[in-house]
Amino acid sequence: MSEDLALTNQAFEDARTPPGWVFFDAKVYEKEQKLIFEPAWLCVGHRTRLEKPGDFFVVESGLNSIIVMADKQNQPRAFHNVCRHRGTRLFKQQRGSCKGIKCPYHAWTYSIDGDLMSAPTMEQTKGFSKEDYPLLGVRLSIWNSFMFICLNEDTESLEQFYSGFPDLSHLDLHNLTRVAHHDYTIDANWKLVSENYNECYHCPGAHPQLHKVSDDRNFPAHNVMGKNFAGGPMGIKKQYNTMSISGVTERSTLTGWKDDQKNMIFYFCIYPNLYLSLAPDYLLTHYVWPKSADQVFIETEWFFSPEQIAKEGFDPADAIEFWDITNKQDWQLCENMMLGVRSAGYRQGRYHWWEEYVHAFDRWYVGRVFGG
Repeated sequence: MSEDLALTNQAFEDARTPPGWVFFDAKVYEKEQKLIFEPAWLCVGHRTRLEKPGDFFVVESGLNSIIVMADKQNQPRAFHNVCRHRGTRLFKQQRGSCKGIKCPYHAWTYSIDGDLMSAPTMEQTKGFSKEDYPLLGVRLSIWNSFMFICLNEDTESLEQFYSGFPDLSHLDLHNLTRVAHHDYTIDANWKLVSENYNECYHCPGAHPQLHKVSDDRNFPAHNVMGKNFAGGPMGIKKQYNTMSISGVTERSTLTGWKDDQKNMIFYFCIYPNLYLSLAPDYLLTHYVWPKSADQVFIETEWFFSPEQIAKEGFDPADAIEFWDITNKQDWQLCENMMLGVRSAGYRQGRYHWWEEYVHAFDRWYVGRVFGG
């Protein structure tokens, strides 16, 4: 490990922020894909993203394109988006519904279970059998009602990967309904976005709407750090009861929300690509997909309960607008920081005492990519 990375890997009170080159070096980005994103469990969305057999969406991770699809039994499956004939990309569209998958090149056709159903005139090829050429599957598991994929067969189970994470089963997350989503493309390194999510030292000056309702100096004692996650609650100011433009809502709290947590919002950075933000009355998620060393694609979704949605006058716009404003403020900060870390004037700095989660993420990253 280089001397500058060793400074980041020290204990929190002595550590220095990462060297600038880890945020823009193309070879480092390629190394991250091999050592972080290919072996890790990656969140691809809530289980309800697939409503009926044949529904699908496509995610891109590095050079890999993955189809996530509901099979004939309406169970989620994942497949490489690659024809078994000569490697053609099967789906170009990002989402939809189908009865089967037909290769646009030579018309090999697959069922929604991934079986090869038709390979025109291949019966004349010696020893060819359709049973030998299904779509290549990708590991898929569900955790806290979210679907995760893993490209590596040797990675530990999803439950082991996130062992020690707080039990959220009382919140009935599997019954939540997605009511909105926004996609963003940010001209910054994905790690800068994760560092930004992991601290609120910047909030008083950068987020006037959030700072109005969020008690950014109040961190109740429910913080957790694990081998692949970190997070915990932040207070909501006493005169408010949600995170929104007004800070006030008549929406009921989520099922299972505890009385002593009704003035808290919980933020969890679940490495490497899920941010889980639990407000008393809704769930906000971010899915992080690096595109290059200096660009990242972020999917953001808002979830509410069926009971809230069924109530007359239900309108989630206050929460959606609130976070769209906050997100865009954050993305500008990250893009500005990206310019700074590339400069010859950048030097490794010191962590503020509110930035323990940033250091936890940075240290996890250094260990995964550079050892130590």
